[in-house]
Amino acid sequence: MARKARLLSPGSPMYVQAKGLPSLKIFASDEMKLTFLAWLRDAAKTYQLTIHAYSILPNQLEMLVTPKDEFSLSRTMQSLCRR
Repeated sequence: MARKARLLSPGSPMYVQAKGLPSLKIFASDEMKLTFLAWLRDAAKTYQLTIHAYSILPNQLEMLVTPKDEFSLSRTMQSLCRR
């Protein structure tokens, strides 16, 4: 079953959360966090996503972002998750 379409309003702040499995770490080291942040910076710039705040925990990522257009958020997250 496909998920329901996300309600998206370009120019409005959004809270984004990406979680891993409870027993597995997404970010196992500080080096991985720094690499991920570089990827996030590049993807956000490419797809015009403004990042206001973020939190990186061992098995989750939380961000407060504002997409410039209807595809900014989805394309940024797709770029990150494919890496």
